Formats: sequence, structure tokens, C-alpha cells
Amino acid sequence: MFYQRRDTDQLKRNRKVSINDKFIAECMEGESIYQVLTDSGFTFLGHCGGKGICGKCFVGVKPLCGVFQKTDRIAGEEDVINRAPDSKEETVLACQYDIQKDIAVYTGNLWQDIGNNKMTDAHNGTPVESRITDIGKKTDRQTDNRMAEDIKNVGVAVDLGSTTIVVSCMDLDKKEEITTFSFTNPQYTHGADVISRIRFCMENKKNLLMLGQIVEKALNEKLIEKLGTAYSHIEKVVYSGNTTMLHILRGFSVEGLSRSPFLPVSTDYEETGKNAVKIIYPPGFSAFVGADILTGAEVLGIGRREAYDLLVDLGTNGEILLINKDCGIAAATACGPVFDSAVKGAAYGSESIKAIANCVKRRLVDKTGKIAGPYFEKGITIDKGFVISQENIRNFQLAKGAIYAGIQCLLREAGITADCIANVYISGGLGFYMDIRDAFTVKMLPEEFRNRIMISGNTSLEGAKKLVAADSRESRVILSEYEAIKGRTRSLELADLDGFQEIYMQSLDFG
Repeated sequence: MFYQRRDTDQLKRNRKVSINDKFIAECMEGESIYQVLTDSGFTFLGHCGGKGICGKCFVGVKPLCGVFQKTDRIAGEEDVINRAPDSKEETVLACQYDIQKDIAVYTGNLWQDIGNNKMTDAHNGTPVESRITDIGKKTDRQTDNRMAEDIKNVGVAVDLGSTTIVVSCMDLDKKEEITTFSFTNPQYTHGADVISRIRFCMENKKNLLMLGQIVEKALNEKLIEKLGTAYSHIEKVVYSGNTTMLHILRGFSVEGLSRSPFLPVSTDYEETGKNAVKIIYPPGFSAFVGADILTGAEVLGIGRREAYDLLVDLGTNGEILLINKDCGIAAATACGPVFDSAVKGAAYGSESIKAIANCVKRRLVDKTGKIAGPYFEKGITIDKGFVISQENIRNFQLAKGAIYAGIQCLLREAGITADCIANVYISGGLGFYMDIRDAFTVKMLPEEFRNRIMISGNTSLEGAKKLVAADSRESRVILSEYEAIKGRTRSLELADLDGFQEIYMQSLDFG
């Protein structure tokens, strides 16, 4: 299969890049491997969006020689591309490697192939356009879908996460879920966290528009695939997510989110329309505590009693809400995407936490985070390709310490201790899959919470589903509760609090 990159139509294509011995991408000399991979539909779950800062976008590189075979067999089969010679494979950072010759690139498990929107057929070289349309606009694509005949009104609830986008499609008449699915947020190639994407948007005015468009296109393509002819019956879409993600999608300037005093354009409820489809953006709290937390708090029904409840979202952005019937405090912690790449070879953040927790329990890592002498230089090998280095431990400590310190700061601001919390709700993908015992082992959560934890899953999506399925009367009740929660909650910038740095430093230890 031959990939024709979206931005190379006007370029002189003088270099070829074989990707995993399956695809050929064409580019100009001087372009980076990172550019080629991201433009060819690959995404890297890294930190800096190709700036060379995080030092994690490793790929294998070999010289490429020989003639590309022509075959009558189906594109993508083993013999479409001649293999690279048995020369030594070099490991490089994709964003720092400028292509000067034909090469073979091997992405390994750090990169994900999320497909491409424009490819060239391997048989005849003609462009094949993906069928992407605006939400609600009819499409020529017809997918066998028996349920489409019975569904007249479709609602779409979207949890617009920084890392993963999760979608639920609902039959609005029956108030039943039709299908649910998730996919990697394609914005990831331009930065793994909200700070990176804010910077990217500020580099060029066109970048803001582009980041919003690639999410819409990816979502529409998935909806067409999953719903088939029922796609044209979409009546309502609710987007829940953090403030930065919703700003980008709405085309709002993110400049106010880039520096103190961190003023968003708007965190208010908005209802708009596109192609006769109602689009709803729930309200949020502040620049870094968004609609995902507010919708989650409402659907959980927390903060309605004298006793305090605590909601901790363990995602790419660690957001925390402490609330009772009288007042609430919200804040975001700077944990970033560290958990998802904390340990080399780990596919998920929960695996990283489990591995580090086991090392702490076995005393291979001490209280301060120092790896035991025999493993200090080469790291602790858990399995083949699964290694914990001293750098991994330090980065993990910064992330888990931010969550622990954030909780302690909110407790201090409320004038209470951890013993005063009635219920602790852990939401987000990481929290759902994590063994909660590991969170106590590594001191991510206070020990007092041990018997008060409730794993609540994706409360942002559940909140969006509740709103998308609501009729006009139910919507008014939900919106009234949003305003009540928001009205009694103040948002904090943790770094501005007196004593935060001291609390944070004390939170880095494992005991």
C-alpha cells in the first residue's frame, strides 16, 4: 500500500520512506521522520509534539535500497515492498532525524497507526479520498445497518479527552445506547498535553482552526462507519471535555489560557447548530477545570450533603473537585501524560503504576525514589522490553506527587483533613483500569481514603449522555444543577498558593 501524504501534492517527491515494511511515503529531503509519520496517519503518544524536548519518539531506521515491486495481488501484502537490507538498525528520535536518502522506518509500539485521510491505491496510483462530511450532512456511503430503519433520532455524546475521544451514540426516542467507541485524539501529534497544544495554536493562527477540524473529521469518519445510514438521523451532539479541548473545537482563542491570570474566552453553557444538528457545550469551572468535571459531578450527584465529597479525575490532566452542599473548591494538577509513558515498554498507565508499585513493595526502589544499587545504571527489567529506569521513576514521582499535593492543598483550603471526606470518586480511564491498592503504595492518594474509594469510570461521558438524552424539561433541571455546582465552587491555581511548593516536594516520596 502506498501512502500519498496530504501535503505533498505540490512538492518534488525525491525520497521514499518505507514504514514498517508495509507502506511507502514520499517526501522531500530535509523533512523529519516525525513529519512523515504524522502526515501518513501515525500518532505518537509523546509529550512535546515534535519539538525535541521529551526525547521519546524513538523509531528504528535502516537504509532502503532496491526496486519497489509491482504486483497484481492485494495492496499491503507482504511482497509489495522489498525488504530493507540486513544492515544494522539505528535507533533515532523521529523529530530530530532529517531525511536525506531513502530509508526504512520501524515505529515499534510507541506509535499508533490511526489511518490516513488520503491514500494512493497501490495498483493504479490514483488518489482515494476518504468520505468525510460535516456532522448531520447526508453521505453517499451506505453501510448495512438493520437498526437504522428503526432509529429516527440519534444523539451523540462525546468525551473529548486530550488523549482519547470516547463516543456514545443514543436512540433519543428510546433513550438507549446504540453503540459506543473510542479512538486516539488526532491532535496528539501536535502535543500530548493541553500546554503543548496551546503553544502550537499560538505559533500560527491557522493551527487553531486546523486542530479543531482534524477532530471533527476524525469523529465524522467514525460516526459514518459505526452508524451507517443512521448517520443522517443525528439530531443532537453534546461535547464534554476540558476547557482547552472545548476552546479549540469552538475556535476560541487559547491565548488567555497560556499565562496568568489564565482567563478563558468562556466557560458558559452554549447551544448552537450546524447542518440542522443541535450542538451543545456544557459549562466548565475555569481555564483548567472544565466541563468534564462539572458534568461528572452532576451525574454522580456529589456535594449535596454536609459532608464533603471528592472527585479526582486521573487522566492526562489531573483535575480535582472537593465539594459539599455549601461550597466547593476545584483545581487542576500538572501531571500531564506521564502515566501513559512512565515506563518503557508499558502500553498503559495502569501497567506503569503496577510495575513501579511492585518495585516499591520489593524494595527495589526506596522511599525517596532511588533505584537500588545493582539496578541503578541499567534500570530494573520487568520483562523483555519492559524496563524501569531512574528517569522513569523521577518523572512518575513528579506526576503522582502533583495529584497528592493537589488533594492536600484543597483539604487545607477547606479547613478539613482527609478523615472528613465521606466519599472519594476516582474517574477517568487511568483510574478505571488501575489497581487502587497501587495508588496507596506509591502515595498517589492519602492513606485515609483507603476504604472510601469509588471507581466511577468515565463520568464525563456519562454526564454528556445524560444531557444528550434529556428532553427540554430534563435539560432545564440539569442546567440548573450545573449552575448551582458552579456557583458555589471556586477554582484555584495551586502554584499560587502559599506553601504549595513545600507540600509538593513532600508529596514526591513513596512513603
